[in-house]
Amino acid sequence: MSRDKRFPPLPGVRERRFVPTRKGQPVAARSLYAVIFDTVRAIPHGRVATYGQVALMAGLPGSARLVGYALHTLPEGTDVPWHRVINARGRISLHPQFGGLLQRALLEAEGVAFGPDDTVSLEEFRWQGPGMTLPFSGEGGSSPPGLRN
Repeated sequence: MSRDKRFPPLPGVRERRFVPTRKGQPVAARSLYAVIFDTVRAIPHGRVATYGQVALMAGLPGSARLVGYALHTLPEGTDVPWHRVINARGRISLHPQFGGLLQRALLEAEGVAFGPDDTVSLEEFRWQGPGMTLPFSGEGGSSPPGLRN
């Protein structure tokens, strides 16, 4: 990869180079993904966590989308319980035809109930990770910095 001559290097700043791995992702991204996967593996059976909550617990506050990108890379048959991660509204983010129905079936098989509006009650089923107390802001509560309910 050659440097664009219009943008000379900044004094005192080393150029970052990522060495691609066999799967084509930069090493830095793969190590972040590993942290995310370990966090998702910690979500217990019958509980859910939001993308933002996983990001916060993985030490990546404000990186909910990165959690989604990481989960999207998982191969079929993985040991990472990807289905336990839902969006901040308590809904499944995947389209029903592209994994959403499977995610719902896996959650229901674990005892997670869906309301008539197809949402999971975060008050009832949200996992509060180790050392984390999450006030649910359904009616005027507030969330910790970096976590949107």
